[in-house]
Amino acid sequence: MKLSTTVPVFFLIVALSLLSSGFLAAQDEHDHEQADSLTKVISRAEINKVAKDLIAPCCWSETADLHRSGAAIEVRNIIAKSLAKGETKEQIMQEMVARYGERILATPKAEGFNYMAWILPAFGLLFGGFLAWKYLASNTESPDSDSGQHARHKKSTASTSEYEQRIEKDLESWD
Repeated sequence: MKLSTTVPVFFLIVALSLLSSGFLAAQDEHDHEQADSLTKVISRAEINKVAKDLIAPCCWSETADLHRSGAAIEVRNIIAKSLAKGETKEQIMQEMVARYGERILATPKAEGFNYMAWILPAFGLLFGGFLAWKYLASNTESPDSDSGQHARHKKSTASTSEYEQRIEKDLESWD
């Protein structure tokens, strides 16, 4: 009696599992078609416009549009989904900062301590230019001064003319 009731229950379970797996497969196929339609609408160029301003969160060394890691691909996928939802670049950037922190931004915001990233290079360039100018100004001499190389050149010219005079005298004496 037990065998006769368990067989129909077994077939019922198998039938339900087959039906549900067919439904899940159809739903999965529908999701893939929907994802494909989203990626067709959003171009790679549009994704890269946002991704170029974000650092790949795996090693923090390259922007997400160029990096080939899984983390960078995930960032680009998030950007694509957000763009497909109609979010702006600013909204996506805020979402990424909320998720990863300000470190994900390729260009730091110009506020607070981050001003140093903007000011120090300009200050360093001006200071370096000033030092180079001072160095060059101290090591160059005017042609009017009688010091350094210019004086040595005058001395060598004078000694050359003395030798030329001696040679002329010796040549005349032989004539």
